[in-house]
Amino acid sequence: MMIQRLLRYLTDMRLRLLLEKAENYLGMTNQSFSFGYGKSRYSLKFDEILYFEKKGRQALIHTADNIYKTNMTTKEIWESIDEGMFATIHGSFIVNLKHVKTVSSGGVRMFNGQELAVTRRYRKSLAEKHMEFVQGGM
Repeated sequence: MMIQRLLRYLTDMRLRLLLEKAENYLGMTNQSFSFGYGKSRYSLKFDEILYFEKKGRQALIHTADNIYKTNMTTKEIWESIDEGMFATIHGSFIVNLKHVKTVSSGGVRMFNGQELAVTRRYRKSLAEKHMEFVQGGM
């Protein structure tokens, strides 16, 4: 009787933990990134964004279908995105961890096959953040 209660309790705890992870993950992917360029305003779900690339004053927002431009700074971008879902891999690149297939010492391979270089400065933090995302983000 006591063992059955304990097993039921442990099963309930696992289910609660799994549901909490699912809720966090869905909350992350449902969020949007809003920006403007010229006279146009855009809103992209975090899920759609593969990575951000800074080129001078412009930020390029890469998606599977398009590349959008905005004049936001890196700081402004970070203030608008979920830090648990994105990671810096280079002074000019911020990747969406959901689209990262593998992380190696020299770069990341995206699920679409694209490879991006990772600088030494960000290797360790990227590896840790990616592992945390994969384990905690489902």
